[in-house]
Amino acid sequence: MALLLKGVCVAAPVAYAARRLWSRPAEAEPAAPLPGPGVPAAGQAAGESGGERALISLVQVVFRHGARTPLSRVSRLPEVDWPPSMLEAPPNTLFQYEVTDLNGGKQPPSPLEESYQANTLPGGCARGQLSSVGMQQLYELGVHLRETYINGCALVSHTYTPSQVYVRSTNTARTIESARCLLAGLFQQSQLEPARIHVSHSLAEILYPNMHGCPRLGAIYRQGWNMCPEWKLLEELLPAPSPHAAPESPSNFVAIRDVIVAREAHGMLVPKELLRHRHVIDTGAVTTILNILKTSHRDGLQLCIGRLLDTLLSNIDKYMCGKMQENLVLFSAHDTTLLPLLVGLRVFDGRWPPFASHVAIELHVEPVSRRAFVRLVYNGKERRMPQCSATLCPLEEFRAAVADLALTAEELTHICDLDYKPTSPPKSPQSTSSAPPTTPSQ
Repeated sequence: MALLLKGVCVAAPVAYAARRLWSRPAEAEPAAPLPGPGVPAAGQAAGESGGERALISLVQVVFRHGARTPLSRVSRLPEVDWPPSMLEAPPNTLFQYEVTDLNGGKQPPSPLEESYQANTLPGGCARGQLSSVGMQQLYELGVHLRETYINGCALVSHTYTPSQVYVRSTNTARTIESARCLLAGLFQQSQLEPARIHVSHSLAEILYPNMHGCPRLGAIYRQGWNMCPEWKLLEELLPAPSPHAAPESPSNFVAIRDVIVAREAHGMLVPKELLRHRHVIDTGAVTTILNILKTSHRDGLQLCIGRLLDTLLSNIDKYMCGKMQENLVLFSAHDTTLLPLLVGLRVFDGRWPPFASHVAIELHVEPVSRRAFVRLVYNGKERRMPQCSATLCPLEEFRAAVADLALTAEELTHICDLDYKPTSPPKSPQSTSSAPPTTPSQ
C-alpha cells in the first residue's frame, strides 16, 4: 500500500507480487504484471537538496492495449472460432468518452481500422479487436495507477477532471477502448463529463512506426525484415501445408507469435509443436524487429520513436515553464510503440511487451530550487538508464540521453525523405538484453 507522507508518496515495505487477471492455461502468456504494494511508489526515492524533497509533478504513461483477436491467420495452423460474444464489455469497464482529433475537431477516418473490419476471422470477429479479457486487463491497470498516483500521491483528483488528465490514442478501436477501460479503473467510473480521447490523422501518427507517413521507414522495415536468419527454421516448426491448400505468403515469427499469444490469452488451442518451441519463436520475433531498429545508422529506431520522445520532452518543458496544466498524460498505444521506446531508453530486457504493458515517465520537482528529475517505471519496476547517475535521473541527464533520438516534426519530415543521407552515425543504443534491441506488432 502506498502511503501519503507530507505530500510525498512512500511505499509500504511489502514484497512485490504479480497479479493474475484471469484464469488461463499454464502455458499462456500473462498480461504485464501489476506491482504489488511493495513496488516503490512515485516519489519514494525523490532527490533531496539541502533537505528539500522532490515531489512528483507530472506523469506520462505509454501503455499497450489489452488482449485482442489476432491480426492475421496462419493457414497451416488449425483454425479456432472468434465469436463476437468475446468482445462484450464488462460493466465495470464502461466510461463515457468522446473521440476528437488533436485540435478537438471531428474524429478523422482510420484506414487501419477499416482494414481490420474488412477481414473477419472464423466465428465472426474482425481482426485486431479488444476482447473482454483485454478490457479487464486495462481496467486493472487503471486500478493500479489509481493506487499509485491518486490514493498514493494525490497527483489528480478521484473524479475524472479534464484539466488534470490528457488522453491520446492511436485511431484504432482496440486502443481507444483500452483507454476507456483504463480510465474506468483509474477513476472508478466517477466522472462529471465524458472523457476526451485525442487521435491523430493516419499520416501524422507518432504512436506506432508509421510506414505510410514516412517512406524511408517503410524502406528500412523491408530491409530489416529480410535480415532475419531464422525464417527457414520457422518453416520446420509449422505443420506441413495441405496439398490442397491455396498458396500462402511465407510465415514469419512476428505473425506466428501474435497468433499464439492471442489464443493463449483466451484459453484457445495452440499446437503442441509450437508450444515446445515457444522460446525460439519469441526470440525470432524480437530479433526480427531488432534488425529493423539497428539498420541505417539507427534511422529505423529514430523514425519509430523520435516524435514520441520529442513529445514527452516537450510536455516536461511545458510543465516546468507553467504552460501545461495537466498532471497526468496517457498514451494508448501498441507493442510496436513500447518495444522501440524501451530500446531507445536503453532499458529493453529482450522480451516482447505483453498485453497491458506500460512505461511511466515520472517528473519529480523540488518545490523551492525547481531542480527536476525523471524516473522510469516499466511494468511496476524501476528502470535506470545507463547514462543516468541514479534511478531518479536529473532532468539534464535524461534529456542528454535521448537527445540523439528525439525529432521535431520538421526534422521527421526531412529524414523521412527516401533520398536522405545521414551525415554521421549516431551512437549505438545499449540493451540490457543479450539479444539485439527491438520494435513491436500492434
